[in-house]
Formats: sequence, C-alpha cells, structure tokens
Amino acid sequence: MNSQINNKNIILEAIRSHVPSWHYDYTPITDTSNYFIQPKEPLTEWFKKTLEALSGTCIISKNIEETISYIKQKTASETIYCTDTEIQTLLTQYEIQFSDSDESSRFSKFSVTHCEALVARTGSVIVSSNQITGRRPIASSEVHIVIAYAKQLYADFPQAFSIIESKYQNAFPSQITSITGPSRTADIEKTLVLGAHGPKELIVLLIEK
Repeated sequence: MNSQINNKNIILEAIRSHVPSWHYDYTPITDTSNYFIQPKEPLTEWFKKTLEALSGTCIISKNIEETISYIKQKTASETIYCTDTEIQTLLTQYEIQFSDSDESSRFSKFSVTHCEALVARTGSVIVSSNQITGRRPIASSEVHIVIAYAKQLYADFPQAFSIIESKYQNAFPSQITSITGPSRTADIEKTLVLGAHGPKELIVLLIEK
C-alpha cells in the first residue's frame, strides 16, 4: 500500500515540476473578414435578421420608455425575476413587479438582464458574471428578456471581446456566456425542441440611443 502511495506521489511531483518545451505566441484576431461573410447592411438589421432566423426575437426601440412599455405589455401582471440593481430601479420607477429571491427564480416566467455586447454575425448576446448572480437570470425562466443598446452591437466576436477586455482589464469576470437564440436540442429522435435546457424564448430589446 505504501509503495502505491509513493509511486503516486512520484508521478504527481513529476507532473508539477514539468516545464513544457514548446512555446506558443498568441496573436489576437481583431478582424474576421478573411474567414466569415461580413454584414453588408446596418448592424442592427443584420443582428435582428440573424437572431430571428434562430427563433429569437429582436425589438428595436427608440428609447428606454418604449422598451419599458414593451416589457409591461409582454409580462402583464407577472412578477419578473431580476437581479440587476440598475434594471430593478427602472422596474420600480415604472411600477413593474419583480423579485430577486431564489423562490422567484424557480417560478417566474420572465427574467430581465443587461448584456456586455451583441454580435451581429451570429445573433449572439454576451453576458458576464459581473452582471448576473449565477446562471439563474439567463437559464431558469421560460422567457429571457435582454435590454441592450446599439452602442453594444459589434460585427463579430473579436471586436466584442476586445471591448470587454478593455472594460475589465485585470479584473476580468469569472464567466463570460454567449447566448445564441433560445435553448434548443434535437437529441431526442432528431426533433428540435425549444426550452429543453433553458429559456424557450429569447427577446432582445435593442435601444437605438
């Protein structure tokens, strides 16, 4: 038994002390035009078209008032699950019911969050752990609503991640999540099912100003 333990310790120590002989210089990609077709129309239109092709919804509004009006109409008298203090202030201002309790995360049909960036080429929403508490705000509710601004919209991932890196620098969030359309799976009999592992509906409320 002692012999097995000693052999295990020898192997672990060899792994810890090993210095790789190879060297790799990382060169960030800032332009994907050589690899992917780039948007040939305004980014807002490209994002909307791409997201909706993935069964998502994009509502373009002129200001925050139009956005709040849509949320009121969509959620009716339902209590919204929201952990973002900035959005909570807005919901309170416009008398929209919300909760940030664990209980609410299990039963609320709607959740509302901000995002770090939007990617037009893939119709993706990028969120970070700095904006949400755990995964519940983006995974537990049937309908995930994202409040975003046109200034957060980028052609592709390198540009979006470059902005996020500049924003956080040495205090980078512990988790970055890319959301591309509603949750979906076709594991069972090759039949596409929405909402199997997360929200059945993704709505991006894109504010032009």
